[in-house]
Amino acid sequence: MKKLLEQRIYFIDGPADDGPRLDLAPAGATARETIAAFEKAAGFALDIADRSRLDGAPPAFRFRGIPARLAARVLAFRLNRL
Repeated sequence: MKKLLEQRIYFIDGPADDGPRLDLAPAGATARETIAAFEKAAGFALDIADRSRLDGAPPAFRFRGIPARLAARVLAFRLNRL
């Protein structure tokens, strides 16, 4: 199950107004750089429980037309739980 969640996250019945739609892929050598680029594009900060996880490799993701708040929830879930 963990491998499936690492590959794909499904959005089910999200709110209609969840911010601007993002087209993003990982950027930067570390997760910290990638998250900084995401936060800049989305316009708000992510809530990451364990900041030490930001020193590793960036999480694998690619968003095409995904609302910013939903994308933020997915990235936070990946960094906090997987």
